[in-house]
Order: sequence, then C-alpha cells, then structure tokens
Amino acid sequence: MIDKGMVTTGVRYNLMTFFRNPFNLAALILLPLIAIEGMGYALGTMPELPGIIAMPEEEGRMMGALFSTSFLTGLMGLFQVISSREADRRLNVVGGGRFGLLFMRVSTILIVGIFVTMINYLIFIRGVDPASHHLIVLSLLSVSIMYGFFGVIIGVIVPHDLEGSLVMVFLADMDVFLGSGVFETEEWIQRTFPTHYPSRILEEGVVEGTFTSDYALFSILYMIVLFTAALSIFYVTSRGDLG
Repeated sequence: MIDKGMVTTGVRYNLMTFFRNPFNLAALILLPLIAIEGMGYALGTMPELPGIIAMPEEEGRMMGALFSTSFLTGLMGLFQVISSREADRRLNVVGGGRFGLLFMRVSTILIVGIFVTMINYLIFIRGVDPASHHLIVLSLLSVSIMYGFFGVIIGVIVPHDLEGSLVMVFLADMDVFLGSGVFETEEWIQRTFPTHYPSRILEEGVVEGTFTSDYALFSILYMIVLFTAALSIFYVTSRGDLG
C-alpha cells in the first residue's frame, strides 16, 4: 500500500533539494537560453541543410531545445540515484515502503520534466513561429521523460555527481548532433539515439503542423524501454540500499 502523504513529502523534499542547488537552478535558467539562442544563431549563418525541411536557424533552435531538455532532465534522473539514497532510507524507516519510494522518484522526474519542457518551449518560440505548438510541447516532453529515466541508468553506472554529469553532457550532445540527422550519418545509427524520433516530430511540428505516426510510435516504445529499465534499477538499488 502506497502512503500518499509520505510520497508527497518525499517528492517535495527531492524537488527542494534539486532546486536549492545553485548549479541546478542556474542551469535551468541559463542553459536553455544559451543553447537555443546560441545554436540558432550558429546554424542561422549556414546555407540550407540537405535533408532538413526546416530553415537553418529553426533547426539550430530545435537542436538547442533538445540538448538543454535532455541534459537537464537527465541530470535530475542522475541525482535521483546518487543523491537521494540517504533520504530514501529515512523515508523507509518511517513507513514509506519500497513501492512508495519508486513512485516518489518517478513522480519527481515527471514534475521536473514538465517544468524543464515548459522553460525550453517558452524560449524556443521566441524565435520560431511553429505550425503546431502542441507538437512542440509533446516532442520536448517525450525527450524529457526519456532522459529522466536515462539519467537513472547512468547514475547506477557512474555513481558520482561530477563524472555522471560529464557523461550526461557528452551523451546528450552526441544524441542531438547525430540523432537529429543534421550531420550525415548512417540511418541505423541515427535511430539508436533517444532523441531521433522526437526530433522528427519537433521538426514536423515547426514546419508542417502534423506528425508521422511511426515517429510517435517509436518515441513511445523508446520511453517504455527506458522506463522499464529505470524502474528495474530503482527497485534493485532501493532493495540493496534499504535491505
């Protein structure tokens, strides 16, 4: 039985811990602005890109939004594994329960994911008039959910704040640049990156206002796979930590 009051307390504690960190707060405000505006300006100086339906500046802003969304939510997922173990032990002692802790962690990731999505969306549309605002939000939200759970997996493999954060930067950067298809890469390589299909939906949302159903299907499948992996890791690590 999940104690709703305990879960609410745990989520509130995790959110306060995350937002009280000066680095996290600065990153939430500055990274989307720098990434979206910077990449938009950088690609805006280039000629039209082959195989890309959006204008270069629009494509740059999309890449910036994808990068900042993926990195920030991945960072939250990472810290959910690294920084919350002691809090998990305390909540378990007072009756939180293992499944309550799992629900608490997942809820925290989703809340931060929504928050990060909206920040990136608001900055993104300052320089782009998309054909469908709904598709922009949904594509960025899917990336935030994927990377929130992806961060959990990285947190187990690299259980240190600095090293884990550097790994997240590298993976998010490689994902956006290779998965978006801006740079010529083998198709099968592009499809292995989490942001590949959401980036296609984002692009169609900006230019056409409609989306290809296959892109949505594979985005959902990717989220299910990462969610299942993260949930399994949550369960195993909490079992080891809590006894």
